[in-house]
Amino acid sequence: MKPIKPTLENLSADFGSTIMVKEFVYPYQNNYQYWHFHHEYELIYINSGPGKRYIGSHISYFSNGELILIGPRLPHYSFTEPFTPEQMKTSIQMKENFAGEAFFLLPEMTAMKQLFEKAKKGI
Repeated sequence: MKPIKPTLENLSADFGSTIMVKEFVYPYQNNYQYWHFHHEYELIYINSGPGKRYIGSHISYFSNGELILIGPRLPHYSFTEPFTPEQMKTSIQMKENFAGEAFFLLPEMTAMKQLFEKAKKGI
């Protein structure tokens, strides 16, 4: 069986913005479900509804109240379950330099820098 290659999803934030916030409510409109990646970090909050997540080579289930952080260029499948009604998720997509070049150089941000490094494999 030939492996499926992930598709690059080009995200476009508003001019001058480094963060995009989207809310998806079932049935999702214009939220195509496919194996993809993008150059931004993505923080996903599952407001309601269970489902299955595919991140890199990891497959598991999600449920209400979960928070998922995906690093840039990490392939994943859209967090949706087409046959489960009343699903809702909030997605925040951030450019790699969303906080500026010096942000992660601050001593107080050492733990955050480590968190974002771990996110490159998915948290």
